Amino acid sequence: MHFSARRRCAPLTAAIAAIASIVFAAPANAQSPDERAVVAVVKQFFDGMRTRDTALMRSTVAPNAVLRSAGGPTGIGDASTVDAFIERIGKGTGPGNDEQIENPKVQIDGQLASLWAYFTLVRGGMTTINHCGIDEFLLGKGPDGWKVFFISDTHRTEACTPIAGTSAAAAVAAMANPKDVASQDAILAALYDVISGPAGKKRDWDRFRSLFAAGARLIPTGVGPDGKARIRTMSPDEYATATGSRLEQSGFFEKEISRTAETYGNVTQAFSTYESRHAAADEKPFARGINSIQLFNDGTRWWVVTIYWDSERPGNEIPARFLKKP
Repeated sequence: MHFSARRRCAPLTAAIAAIASIVFAAPANAQSPDERAVVAVVKQFFDGMRTRDTALMRSTVAPNAVLRSAGGPTGIGDASTVDAFIERIGKGTGPGNDEQIENPKVQIDGQLASLWAYFTLVRGGMTTINHCGIDEFLLGKGPDGWKVFFISDTHRTEACTPIAGTSAAAAVAAMANPKDVASQDAILAALYDVISGPAGKKRDWDRFRSLFAAGARLIPTGVGPDGKARIRTMSPDEYATATGSRLEQSGFFEKEISRTAETYGNVTQAFSTYESRHAAADEKPFARGINSIQLFNDGTRWWVVTIYWDSERPGNEIPARFLKKP
């Protein structure tokens, strides 16, 4: 993988200097107690929706709360009350819809809070995403804590990436080609192959996701503009979103040229040295580096747990012992 602070950008690869500012942006500050409380209220609302617990849903909203989606012919949907929405949930039967949010962004000023987050919705009893979009919640803080008084969202059925830990993500993982996950060699070959291709070729991001265990992380490290070492932690979905379009716009091929692997119990660690090229036939790579890849075998298949990588640069040359041919 490869995502350098200077010109490289893309685990199992490279994308473009513009991404470096994303990859090595300063880490966000830890959430404050109020921010955590806001997120908890919204998640309780969804917990109630999934279990059809209307009392739980009502405990999170203020009287006369409004629901209004963005979209449609005028750009703004008709307004309705959240209470009417909750009533419809309560009248339904069987499992409720499972709506999940990822990386919520919370802003607070006094007694006003907003939460903005990517969401996916899976219909009750199903495992595939029905639609996704952005949720926005507005909350006010009173004597009983934070309460939702306005909800809006967008709605789309394309480019919906599963959120780690959800039934939809598990379903994608279950779609793995058995040949891709049959051995250490197979899963590492698939990992490099799936992000490689000529300009204009769409990458198979479902195949990419199918290689990773739930909660897996991709972690590029390097040197930021201030000269300090940085890391960024991404989920497979975040990696696909951050680098996908750039990999598909520019030719990118990455291959393993050496590997040192060790196993202890259920832990397998591979130092996988890579080269990146814009075209498969290019004589020289434009980047090299090492992917530290942690793997897990559950008895039925191999999974990627973590990919942690750094790129070669002046002063950070790859040691000869990691350049030995397999």
